[in-house]
Amino acid sequence: MDSKKTSSELKSIAKGKMMGRYSVAMGALLLIFLMSFGCSMLISMILIVPSTINKITFFICSIILTLLSSIFAAGVARLFLNMSRNLPYGITDIFYGFTHRPDRILGAAALIYLMIVGCMAPYLILILLYIGTDILALGIIGLLLGIAGGVLGVILSLRYSQVYYLLVDRPELTVMEILNTSKDMMLGNKGRYFYLIISFFGWIFLSVLSCYIGLLWLVPYIEMTVTSFYQDLTGEI
Repeated sequence: MDSKKTSSELKSIAKGKMMGRYSVAMGALLLIFLMSFGCSMLISMILIVPSTINKITFFICSIILTLLSSIFAAGVARLFLNMSRNLPYGITDIFYGFTHRPDRILGAAALIYLMIVGCMAPYLILILLYIGTDILALGIIGLLLGIAGGVLGVILSLRYSQVYYLLVDRPELTVMEILNTSKDMMLGNKGRYFYLIISFFGWIFLSVLSCYIGLLWLVPYIEMTVTSFYQDLTGEI
């Protein structure tokens, strides 16, 4: 008999685990947002003058920020796992990845990033050719490849959705072992995880209507729900 939790059950578990703990979770996620937003704005202001060099520099800085955000993602996984397990937790957990083998985190994030970007490479190449030659067939084929690449990118994101939890939970594993473990865990569970994520879209829309204030409560709730999904996969709950 399949003992996997339904989306409703995972959300109910998450609500129970978040009782009385929203303040720390909200503070941690808000701090990450402010740091990321501040860095992005600073880079944009410094490179505001349009030039080829500035565009290349902005692109490189964007990649660096994306990779650095992966270290914070591991810290968020650490924070919510500790909260879920009734272990000591605090806002400082979000910096966990900076002091615990950041090379593993960056390596895993870089590989996932390259795979997803690789899915869109044929689309980008054909669209550039279409712009340069104005051959309609190239544009149509490029568009179709873009759709296919987007779908494949979503599948890859689902396949490796458990990587950051594993990086925190399984420090003895190498980067490739982490990726393969996540792939194995998500075998037959990608649809379930995808449904769980899209089930929050209505709440996200309402939170946007509240001038994004509702996200202060919603995002920690979502994070705890997906953390519970990981624990369900491992048989912990």
